[in-house]
Amino acid sequence: MNNSLIVNEGMTLMLTGMFTVFMFLGLLIILIYISSILFKETPDKAKQDGKESKVLISSDHQKIINHINKRIT
Repeated sequence: MNNSLIVNEGMTLMLTGMFTVFMFLGLLIILIYISSILFKETPDKAKQDGKESKVLISSDHQKIINHINKRIT
């Protein structure tokens, strides 16, 4: 085989692969952005009757949260 033919086929294969990866990653970014819009919590759902709803946290979880906050500050 001719060396220029091998190089040409290699370049074609490389560009095809790079284009495929680029398109896949672009599609992934778009889908993540769309899903973040769809699953975003609206302020109306977080409030009930004009008051903010409080989430009950178990004492074990609260201890862990307090311990992490002490380490951070």
